[in-house]
Amino acid sequence: MMGGVVGVDSGWKFFNEGSSPLEDGVTVMFIMHQHALVVRLRTNIDHVDHIENFSRPEGAREGSIAYAAWKYTSSSTDSSPIDEERVSWLALAWDRQVQVAKLVKSKMIRHKDWKLDSAAVGIAWLNDQMLAVLNLKGQLCLFSKDGSELRRTIFILDGFVFDDSILYHTHFSNRFGNPERHFNNSVAVRGATVYILGPSFLTVSRLLPWKERIEALKMAGDWMGALDMAMKLYDGHTQGVVDLPRTVDSIRGAIMPYLVELLLSYIGYVFEYISIALSNHTGKGGAIDGLIDADRSLLTQREEQYARVGGVAVEFCVHIGRNDILFDTVFSKFVAAQSGGIFLEVLEPYILKDMLGSLPPEIMQALVEHYSGKGWLQRVEQCILHMDISSLDFNQVVRLCREHGLYGALIYLFNQGLNDFRTPLEELLSVIQNATRKDATSTCYRMLVYLKYCFQGLAFPPGHGTIPRAQLHAVRKELLQFMLEDSKMLTSEVFKGFSSSSGKCPNICYLLWMDTEATLEVVKCAFAQENFEPTSSTLDASVSKDEEDTDIESPDSQNILLQSVVDAIIHIVGLENEAIHSVVVGTAESEESELWPSVSDFGHIVEFVSFFVSYKRANASQRVLKHILKYLTSSTTSYDDKKMPPQKEVLQLFNVVPQTDWNSDYVLNLCLDAHFHQVSHYYLWNVHLYNIALLLKNIFQPMTVNVLLLYRPVA
Repeated sequence: MMGGVVGVDSGWKFFNEGSSPLEDGVTVMFIMHQHALVVRLRTNIDHVDHIENFSRPEGAREGSIAYAAWKYTSSSTDSSPIDEERVSWLALAWDRQVQVAKLVKSKMIRHKDWKLDSAAVGIAWLNDQMLAVLNLKGQLCLFSKDGSELRRTIFILDGFVFDDSILYHTHFSNRFGNPERHFNNSVAVRGATVYILGPSFLTVSRLLPWKERIEALKMAGDWMGALDMAMKLYDGHTQGVVDLPRTVDSIRGAIMPYLVELLLSYIGYVFEYISIALSNHTGKGGAIDGLIDADRSLLTQREEQYARVGGVAVEFCVHIGRNDILFDTVFSKFVAAQSGGIFLEVLEPYILKDMLGSLPPEIMQALVEHYSGKGWLQRVEQCILHMDISSLDFNQVVRLCREHGLYGALIYLFNQGLNDFRTPLEELLSVIQNATRKDATSTCYRMLVYLKYCFQGLAFPPGHGTIPRAQLHAVRKELLQFMLEDSKMLTSEVFKGFSSSSGKCPNICYLLWMDTEATLEVVKCAFAQENFEPTSSTLDASVSKDEEDTDIESPDSQNILLQSVVDAIIHIVGLENEAIHSVVVGTAESEESELWPSVSDFGHIVEFVSFFVSYKRANASQRVLKHILKYLTSSTTSYDDKKMPPQKEVLQLFNVVPQTDWNSDYVLNLCLDAHFHQVSHYYLWNVHLYNIALLLKNIFQPMTVNVLLLYRPVA
């Protein structure tokens, strides 16, 4: 062999597990100045199998000698030992280069190469996943077989130098004939212990078991480091650990009791520290109330300390899946320390981040009561909206929401938990019925927002998705029918007022009384469609055959429901009469009594009815049309950019309502008085008074020939 042999590293006997040996022998490595040769020596010494040749890596020092270490292991996917795959890992350290390869079925497979920051003087396997490498700096470094550095420590004892700490010899010479220091066989491993042989003593370095490592961090006061290591072990990050099972489930089962003990020890340690620190600043008796003003800031610091401990406890328990410990043992410790409220406040961000999807009934009640006592109703409501309904005590949470007025959460619970959209309306309406107008305002608008979202197919509250398309028609129908039902609150002032005026008081009366315009706009959302166009008199009642659209409402069914709403509103206001109803809400002696509808409220109602009549979505009697026309042609009517101009709306009504439903003289007089010349001309032309229409055109120029043709009836 060129260059001469400077070392031999033996492997293991290699044979089959079958009924009879097919082959056996010894695998060895011959280390030379330029190469490291791996071969198998058969029983017959004359026969040698060449396996692999490792060349000295580029950059390695000329004359350096390689250090090698073997590790046998086996892996199997079956319980039978016959199916085991024999694997041997080879680590080769050549100056500052480390090469790792594995031998499988007489084939060497290169695995990983990496560089060191100092030349290696020894290498050994701690197990099949971890390498111990000594370097010329006197450092003992632990690497994974993939080259990741796990640990580093100094193995030179205090007062000694490198040459005194590790044994070497100079029996080998480099290629120039000069003796080369070699540290072969000065490092050995047994289990998790590394033995380093020195000239006059033996250095023993032991890799601490996982529990001793955590305990060492505890003793050093590094509780956060200890808890962090515990969580990493729970996750299966066990690099550098040799005393744990291989599978994650087995690891968790082995360390779980200790993790719980570790957390409780941390809480007890910090609580004791806080107690001692506080007692040193209290007045006589040690009570917190005895603090002098100069030390009031200590109370704030105390709360911050408890909050910090609570945050650590939540993070830890959620991470290891032990919420039972969090809500039982940990919460009890905070309550005993008179800091239960601080613990409950710590839970909030974790609930909002969906890290805590459920709370035990007693914790939920304590949370709601604590937040209600501080006036944080919206915050506790947001917490409920982020919880898994299936894991809650439904009846308890509903009761708490009713008691504390958490109506947004109440809607969410019934919608998402029971698929019930009607009950929340009943809950909200009962609040409006039993309160004054001032007190019921916020509830009214919450109710309107809820209705608008449901009519538009959106889940409430915002950000919780949509209502399934196949269910949308049923939800709209159910909510609209509820609004048209007679009120059951017979003693309310609103019921008395509407009932005495129109003979009945549907549930919608309460909303109309609170805010007529907003209520009608919300109702319109249940029927108005995108790119709204007048519908044909013969509507196509067919429904999509798509499986997802089997319950989508047809235009006919939608118009029937709309007609019911329009008829109810017409009846409430009395548009079928010569004069509209004036509903008195409240007693005559009460300062809160008022008349409804006001002038503006009446206008919103007329515009609502006119809108759907003009688009052929609803029908109206001659008396109702008379009220609509009178309102549209009145001088007090004002329109903004979002509404159709009065004259154009009258024209559209004339275009869709049969001529027989109009009183010619009455209509013509109203239009002329309102200076609706286009409407007057169109109406005269439509009733075949062509001469008068042309005369009117010549007198009033606004009506051009194009407009005339536009509104001329189609034969």
